[in-house]
Amino acid sequence: MAVEVSSEADVCDKEPATIALGDRRDHHAERHCAYRARHVHVPPCPPQALSTSATTPARSTATAAPQPHPPPPALERSSSSTSSSTSGNTNTSSQHGQAHGAKRPELFPKGIKVQKYRCETPEELLEVPPRVLALPHVAVAGRTNVGKSSLLNMLLRKDNLARASSVQNKTRSVDFLCVNNQLVLTDLPGYPDRTHNKVWDEQLAELVDAYLSMSQGDDARFDLRAALFLFDIRWDVLLQDDAFAAFFRDRKIPMLLCLTKDDKVANHEYRSRRVDRIRSDLAWSGPHVHCSSDLSLANSRKGRKILQRYIGSFCLEADDQDEVRDILANAWGGGAKASADGEEGTRKARVEENERRRREAGDDVGGDDDKVKDDAFGIL
Repeated sequence: MAVEVSSEADVCDKEPATIALGDRRDHHAERHCAYRARHVHVPPCPPQALSTSATTPARSTATAAPQPHPPPPALERSSSSTSSSTSGNTNTSSQHGQAHGAKRPELFPKGIKVQKYRCETPEELLEVPPRVLALPHVAVAGRTNVGKSSLLNMLLRKDNLARASSVQNKTRSVDFLCVNNQLVLTDLPGYPDRTHNKVWDEQLAELVDAYLSMSQGDDARFDLRAALFLFDIRWDVLLQDDAFAAFFRDRKIPMLLCLTKDDKVANHEYRSRRVDRIRSDLAWSGPHVHCSSDLSLANSRKGRKILQRYIGSFCLEADDQDEVRDILANAWGGGAKASADGEEGTRKARVEENERRRREAGDDVGGDDDKVKDDAFGIL
């Protein structure tokens, strides 16, 4: 059944819907213009553009459409502050660069690059690349199984760069480790802890002697600045230890004593007694450093930093062995330099005592003193 609706009812029912639609159009137009004014930065729409359809002329003329809001001041402040802060950061960064531009690069960074060259015979020492010849050297020496490989891995932040082993004389070559094209760490074979050692006598003694000979004199092939003399803090000083240290002293090679396996000694008083005993037996007048490969300990990390600083001063600050000697002599506030003269007599007395003990050992085995000395190292 069709329902007939009068015209008045029709007007009353439809007019409010038309007005509401016009209000929504006005509202959306205002928001759109305000958004464009804030973000797109275009001139705001004129008020006439906000007029709606002809169905609501009275409303649009009677009530003027609100003007779109101008861009908020925060945007202007942010842009100006951004420019000022940018210029400020530029100045700050330039000042920071000027202040730290002359800072020395880190010698042992985390992303360290190491190139390894191995020489197993004295003839191969004459064939090393020019890069090895141009950089300063720091030799790493000590008795076999003293921890040279572990110390090198700890210094260079590597795991298996130098292979550690419990077998004596596992290292049977002179290994050159070029560190970031700044210096060379020379891993020397360890001397034996016994008087007679066939591998050392027949091969390694001559190899070590050849390297040290090429590092001395005006026509030296290698720029050897210093040597790290490694010694296990738990060991007693043997004749071989004293003779090898005296061999470096006779060649006037500066040495830094590195006491390894320091984490194996927990008692502080016992550690102090061990240090005093080792320094006395070796007649050591220079500084020493405690080293350990266990970097989970704070003292081990501290010892690594101290050793890295010593190596950096040898290679980057000093120009020759004389300046390295001055660095070592003044390392402990001049104490090492002051005690050097006083301990020189002690060292001579120690050498004489060792000569007497070698002579007695030679008599016991049926050989003379020279034979025992030659059999011990072959380079003394």
